[in-house]
Amino acid sequence: SKSVTLVAIHCESIIAYTRFYPSVDIDDEPARVATIKSLYVLPSFQRQGVGRELMEAILKVAKAEFFEELTLHVLAANERARKFYEELDWTQDVNPNIKNSEGDLAPKVRYRMKEI
Repeated sequence: SKSVTLVAIHCESIIAYTRFYPSVDIDDEPARVATIKSLYVLPSFQRQGVGRELMEAILKVAKAEFFEELTLHVLAANERARKFYEELDWTQDVNPNIKNSEGDLAPKVRYRMKEI
C-alpha cells in the first residue's frame, strides 16, 4: 500500500506535515479511498492558512494517485479540528461509529470528502 507524506517548510524547518494512505476501514475500498492519518501544524503557525494549503495539496496528490474519495478520523471532542474540516466542506460520515483498525477507545468521528 502506498503512503504519502507532505510537509510545509518555513526557513528550512518543517512547520507542518500530513500523511495519507489507502483506507483500512472495513467499509471502504482501499483502491478508491484514502485516509488522512495525520495533519499537524506547529502552534506558532496555526491560523495562518498552512493547514488549508496542506489540505489542498492532499486533494491534488490523492487525485493524481487515482483515489476517488478521502476520509479522516478526528476525536469527537476536538471541536476546533472538526470546525476546520467542516469549513473545508468535509462531511460527517453517515456511520461515524465505524470500528477503525486501530481499536481506539476514544470516540471518533469519521469525515469524508467525495469526488476529489
